[in-house]
Amino acid sequence: MAAPFAFRHVVVVGGMVLALGAALGLGSVGALEVIGAPAAGATSSTLYVSTSGNGTTPSAGCTTGYATIQDAVTEAVSGDTIDVCPGTYPEQVEITKSDLKIVGSGSSGVDATVVEPTLNNTIAPFDFTDTNFPLGFTPYKVVPIIYVTPDETGVTLSDLQVNADDSEEEDPGYLFGIYYAATSSGDITDVTYTGTPTTAHSGGSQNTAIFADYGTTMSITNSHVSEFYKEGIVCAGDCTITGNTVTGVGPTGVDVGPISSGEFGIGMYEGATGTVSDNTVSDDDYVSQSDIATGIRVAEASNVSVTDNTLTDDNVGISVQSLGKDDGVTSTAAKVSGVTVTDNTIDYNSTYTTGADGTLDNADGTQGIVVASYAGPHPSSVSAVVEDNTLDGPGFDDSSVTPDVTDTGLQVGDQNATPGSQFATVGGALSVTAAGNTFSGWTADATVLGTNDGSATADLELNNFEGASEFGVDNLSGTADSEGSGGTGTTTAVTVDATSNWWGCTTGPSTTSPCVAASSGVDDAPVLASAVVSGVSSSGTATATNAGTTVTASGNGVVNLGQYSGNPEASALESTTGVYFDVNLSPGNTFT
Repeated sequence: MAAPFAFRHVVVVGGMVLALGAALGLGSVGALEVIGAPAAGATSSTLYVSTSGNGTTPSAGCTTGYATIQDAVTEAVSGDTIDVCPGTYPEQVEITKSDLKIVGSGSSGVDATVVEPTLNNTIAPFDFTDTNFPLGFTPYKVVPIIYVTPDETGVTLSDLQVNADDSEEEDPGYLFGIYYAATSSGDITDVTYTGTPTTAHSGGSQNTAIFADYGTTMSITNSHVSEFYKEGIVCAGDCTITGNTVTGVGPTGVDVGPISSGEFGIGMYEGATGTVSDNTVSDDDYVSQSDIATGIRVAEASNVSVTDNTLTDDNVGISVQSLGKDDGVTSTAAKVSGVTVTDNTIDYNSTYTTGADGTLDNADGTQGIVVASYAGPHPSSVSAVVEDNTLDGPGFDDSSVTPDVTDTGLQVGDQNATPGSQFATVGGALSVTAAGNTFSGWTADATVLGTNDGSATADLELNNFEGASEFGVDNLSGTADSEGSGGTGTTTAVTVDATSNWWGCTTGPSTTSPCVAASSGVDDAPVLASAVVSGVSSSGTATATNAGTTVTASGNGVVNLGQYSGNPEASALESTTGVYFDVNLSPGNTFT
């Protein structure tokens, strides 16, 4: 029988017991035995953190445990869970391990787990500077409160509150609440971010609540973000962003509100892919420039689905755009394609009153959905499908201010920019398909401004255009109005396909109420004699009935049904019933 060991030293390192001793009878020292090392399939451990912790004991319960989250992270191994008890933890947390779960006791209320900057409210930069942030962020340093380092995967954060009140970075840089660095991954669930930075910091207005950098794979769900002072949730990787509430600070601008620039609620930026769904985004409002603050922004990104979101009182509800920037990989601009904007509700609740900017909550120049290729060093193409959205505009009937042409439910293209601005060259090609959308309360339900580098197409069919104060569809491409303020040239003229739409009355577009008009350059015939009716299903069957015709579709998705008053074809049709209808099915449907 082999002789037993006589242990001389027992050392605990990273959760493993290292036993160093000499085998009796061998007369030598140097045998090393690892006891309790994590093995494949081993049960993970739970480490506890408590405000009353002694800093060394990972015991169960909230009476002892580690004193800081960072202490627990340092001692944990992959697969462990760190249970953080109620209380406030004034620290920055750097996560350098994969497959780690940090679970708080709640993201709000008296039992919340609150992570905030150190006692002097100064957030120190970590030893990492990203030189390739999307959309020109160009931070000096990464300054996060919770930091997941590059390449760490499977890091979960849940039931936490991140508080950046009165905080500022130690050196110039961008303040982040939670930052997942490049090629990391994980889940963020039931996390609350709030924080009013110091006056000095908020003047720069460059802080973001949750940021997922290039190459990340993230799920961000059921979280609440407010007072973020620039960007709420940003993804430059592959992200599922679902069920979150993102609330801006309301009116901002020069001498207005706490910051001087516009906010963006949720951003899918520069190479991002994934889904933005079932979120509530509100109060992103920049009064100094009407079309800058945006609820959900897809920029330089393709294959993104924006669906079932509710957006309220944002200057722009949803934008799909290219800024002509490098795609982050090569020196050419990303081609924005495969973007769908479906089943979203966009609303403006505040009352519009007189004044150059209207009320601060609904500045003159609001837009529901914008699809545009802005000018930049690499003009690029942008295409999107915009279907089955409800767009309720601010309404200007009681205002003494004449709203400008950008007060529109759907904007295709953008006006040429002022020379010398960041968009001072040319915009690229555009393609928009819009169907099944319902508009109300706009100056123009849809406005086509076009582009001046490449083609532009606007296919607008089976929409409900009604209640517009000027036009159901206004085509400004090729006119002086497409130059914009200080612009030097018009966009290329585009003929807009707006056939098979409802114009508020049975006879089609007209300036006579309740009809809405179509401008020149709009192909509007044939017209629908009744409003488009939609059937929605997520459980097996969608049914839409319109003027005696019923369409039933098996599967999941949206079916839109419109009725013509007569034969929409120029030639006669044989064996007809005299009822003519048009059907549109939503993108990605599973109807059989």
